[in-house]
Amino acid sequence: MTWAAMTRIDTGGTDGAERAPGMLPHDPAGRDDELARLARTLLTRWKLIGTVVVLVTGLAVLGLRQLPPTYIATAEILIDPSQAQYADLADAGAPRQTTVWPTELETYMKVLWSDELAADVVNTVGLAAFTKEDPPWAPLKAWVLELARPLLPHLQDLAVSLGLPAQPPLLALDADPDASAARPGETALDKAVTVFREQLVVGRESLAAVIEIGYRAADPELAAKVANATAEAFPRELIRAEKAALSASANYLGERVTALAQELQAADAEAQALRRRLSDFGSGSLNERRYAELLKTLSEAQAQLVNARNDASLAADRSHGLNERFTTPQMKELRLQETDLARRLAELGSDLQAKHPAVATVRAEQAEIRARIRAEEEGIRQQIASEEQLRLAKVAWIEGELQAIEKELALSATDQLQLKQLTTRTDSTRLLYQDILTRYQRAREQQLMVRAPARMINAARVPAQPEGKKRLILLGGALLGSLAAAAGLVLLLELRRRGYSSAEELQRTTRLPVIGCLPAVDRRVWGGRIEGGRGFAQKVYGEAVRRAALRLMAGRRSPQGTAELILVTSAKSAEGKTLVSLSLGRQLAGNGLKVLVIDTDLRRQSLTGHLQHLVLPKADLVALLTEPVAKPEEALVRDERFGIDFLLAQETSSDPARLFGSPAMAGLLAELRTRYDVILCDSPPILAVTDTVPLVPLADRVLFVTRWQDTARNLVEVALDEIRLHGGRSCELILNAVNLRKYARHASSDQLAHFRLSASYLR
Repeated sequence: MTWAAMTRIDTGGTDGAERAPGMLPHDPAGRDDELARLARTLLTRWKLIGTVVVLVTGLAVLGLRQLPPTYIATAEILIDPSQAQYADLADAGAPRQTTVWPTELETYMKVLWSDELAADVVNTVGLAAFTKEDPPWAPLKAWVLELARPLLPHLQDLAVSLGLPAQPPLLALDADPDASAARPGETALDKAVTVFREQLVVGRESLAAVIEIGYRAADPELAAKVANATAEAFPRELIRAEKAALSASANYLGERVTALAQELQAADAEAQALRRRLSDFGSGSLNERRYAELLKTLSEAQAQLVNARNDASLAADRSHGLNERFTTPQMKELRLQETDLARRLAELGSDLQAKHPAVATVRAEQAEIRARIRAEEEGIRQQIASEEQLRLAKVAWIEGELQAIEKELALSATDQLQLKQLTTRTDSTRLLYQDILTRYQRAREQQLMVRAPARMINAARVPAQPEGKKRLILLGGALLGSLAAAAGLVLLLELRRRGYSSAEELQRTTRLPVIGCLPAVDRRVWGGRIEGGRGFAQKVYGEAVRRAALRLMAGRRSPQGTAELILVTSAKSAEGKTLVSLSLGRQLAGNGLKVLVIDTDLRRQSLTGHLQHLVLPKADLVALLTEPVAKPEEALVRDERFGIDFLLAQETSSDPARLFGSPAMAGLLAELRTRYDVILCDSPPILAVTDTVPLVPLADRVLFVTRWQDTARNLVEVALDEIRLHGGRSCELILNAVNLRKYARHASSDQLAHFRLSASYLR
């Protein structure tokens, strides 16, 4: 099987036709998928990733072993709002709260971080238990500082060499950071409170109103003691806060009661004075007596109206139900029936399932009783509303009668009006005074009956085993973090890499065959025999050139008896195409072929510069193209050591592209094809100048040279697109200047990656 058949590449076309090896694909956009490339990079660099993960995880294990064992004890508190509502005298008949919302539970949990509770626990347990205990990370910190101690002088020297300021001085590794970080005026109690908060662990059950209070310490007995002390201090703190709120409310209500009492006393004195002035007037005519009676009646009606409005306001509040004083005998009977049904339902619920017929019957009766209670409450509300309307109509009627009598009265109208207004205002103030006085007395009573809405249901026990969950979390975090960091570093390096790392990657990305993978060699061997050098890399280079030459000739496309014209180019300069041209020419000549190497780089003349050991002829390539009388024999020079001919360029041209695109160039190449077997054209980079463009359609094959891990991918893609655009018929690739020591890490299916297997043959 020939090399051409072995290197056949599928273009991925929809028509199913196969493309000849080396032919440029019609779809230049069919590049290697970026995500697939990154995934392959992760798979190929698994050793580096594994090494980083093992090192970081090992350091994490060593660090965790330096941590002393810590114990955590947990106590549980149940939040029960009904425990604190029995002393609420404002709405004795209102339904009690039995559900704790998550927001309320979070509010209760905030109390555990208050200064008052922390100070209470510190004083209960003892200040020394918090101030003398070292934090659990102190041994780990000391171990890290001990390891870093030898590096401190080097860090200081590095800072000086970088020009960093010498002040402030570096902190000594054995210094106490707590002493330098202490705040001015910080007391022992403040420090103890800080330690308590750092070690406190607060959580809650997701489906229950239960708060878990845990404390972490090196001493298991201390952990249990502090957790229980915190659970006991929590209800006390709630009671203290509730009493403080009730005390503030009582003080405010007391101030209001005193102010209203003084206002009523002044109003009564003013009313007595007005009544004394109107006493004679009140014993006169019938209208005057009628006016006095109506005033009295109006005061009573207004007072009754105020009471009716208060009753209507209380009855209209449906969130708390009707007040106890509005309850009728029928309502009391219905409530007793509801209580009896609730008791029966509780008894049945303890013995029977929820879907039992008896339970369903009791629940139906309970629903019926509740509906009747709501209907009875609605009737009472309507009756109270009707009573308010009647009181309002009565007040309106009396006021109308007074207005009619006032028109008839001519004497003491001003005093009578003032007395009326004063009486009305006084009655309203008196009602407000009674209401606030009642609330004040209730607030004072509630201060003596406050109970906390929380109680401890499970006390903390002394833990027998140290806490291990945190260590596992830290170890897992170190494992995952190191894995992510190593993978991210590998991906970052891969994204920053410009060129190709292996022949397999270059061939897969460009969809073109790679006929040669050449190692990097010393430039000084260009003038001599490369394969005869002393260095091992040079010997490997010679074998790689022989392999590339055999593959090159296996894919020969020119007819028999005609030289195959091979154009050697690259994307940019310094790719090593001149060395590749020279090496392949010498190797092909050594295989018995008649080889001609043409220097078509008229701008730099790289090939000519490396053949200074030969006697150069007077004519050159430029002379053959510009002087009709010049003959090829006058410009050819032969290297007898290798049996290879050269057509050099000793003169420059202002427009090389015009010369190469002229009929003279085509005629010259046609004539040279009849004399040689292989013609290699060392051309300039195709992206740098346009000199190579006219030579692309004249060549049978294009040999594209790219530098290992140096030539950018986009440059290679653009250069290959340029070759295809200008009529390139066939193209093969050469991966040049490969680092032998690093190449095996990136390639596994290429012969050069296993160069050490031939070490015994080449040394």
